[in-house]
Amino acid sequence: MRDRSWLVMALAPLALGGALGACAAAPEPPPAGDDAEPADRGTSGAAASGDPESAGSPLLAALRGRRGAQAVQLIDELDGGSEELDPATPGEDGPLHLAAAWGEPDIVALLIERGASVEARGVEDATPLGRAATGAAVRTLLAAGARVDARDAAGRTPLLRAAADARRGVAAALIGGGADPNEWDRGGATALILAAREGHVEMIRLLLERGAHVELADHEGGSPLMAAAAAGSRPAAEVLVAAGADLGARRLAGETALDLARSSGHRSVAAFLMAAEARRDR
Repeated sequence: MRDRSWLVMALAPLALGGALGACAAAPEPPPAGDDAEPADRGTSGAAASGDPESAGSPLLAALRGRRGAQAVQLIDELDGGSEELDPATPGEDGPLHLAAAWGEPDIVALLIERGASVEARGVEDATPLGRAATGAAVRTLLAAGARVDARDAAGRTPLLRAAADARRGVAAALIGGGADPNEWDRGGATALILAAREGHVEMIRLLLERGAHVELADHEGGSPLMAAAAAGSRPAAEVLVAAGADLGARRLAGETALDLARSSGHRSVAAFLMAAEARRDR
């Protein structure tokens, strides 16, 4: 067995932090920064109900509980290619999914070294890359050959999932690794549309900076600005208009962004769009 004492020592503070967090009366806010983001919230079906620590193998329980030192020990005890390294049943997350969702790149690398598949399918048919919570985890998975364009059950790539979940550091790492910022999901939404729909302003800024087209529409002709207007996100609409979004563009059904804001009852967004149109017409 290879000496992992350095890794155990490095992960001990994380395990202690997890134990202390479990005893706290209220959750601490996530730390600031691109690489300190909440993980995608998918879990295995067994863990979704009841105590997550009681579901699955000891390794899965250690990863769900973010007990790093224990996870390292259990991984080292596995034979290469062990069945425990991949999801036990279809539709459940395996160890590599959970490590990626934790965002801990050293454990991700250790699992890959022991034989975990970077293309294993878990909850929502997502790969570990689609569950990654940090840019560091993304880079580790990509270096091991993970497909940046692998699609889940909804036709979403890891970038599309990250855009919808506001995982900005993850999105930056994915685009840096070759992800296309202008791809669509099965429903026709782009990363920019998904971010606009959720009002993720910093994600919108990142995508625009990295080459996302502000006018690239969905299958019904809906633009990112229309998505922001229909969702009632004035900050998102402001960023998109500043980036040159067409105020007069229409969906296939004929509505403009202003029409959608009005019909959805979003008065603040409608007022902003009316003022923007007035400035444009001067």
